[in-house]
Amino acid sequence: MTLTQKDLDNVLTLSRLSIPEEDKPVYLKQMQTILDYMAMLDELDLSQETPTLSGLNETTPFRNDTAETHYTDLSLNAPLLENNAFLVPQILTDSEGHST
Repeated sequence: MTLTQKDLDNVLTLSRLSIPEEDKPVYLKQMQTILDYMAMLDELDLSQETPTLSGLNETTPFRNDTAETHYTDLSLNAPLLENNAFLVPQILTDSEGHST
């Protein structure tokens, strides 16, 4: 897959990033290198390999799944609190711009 300037612009828009126009060729080349490497890895025959969660041969430590009440009163950190609820700025409005 060959990336185009439009692909880079779409990625920048979706990620809400901006970079100077003069730097875009560098980023485009780096992204293309990454995708080329992924395509190369895609060609490997892994049918005889056993799937693993990690590349290391270590066991994952588990703890007992028990209910515990080891929390502190989070309301102590709340800037605004009303009726045991956190107050936050309203961000949603209806189609006419009124608060919902």
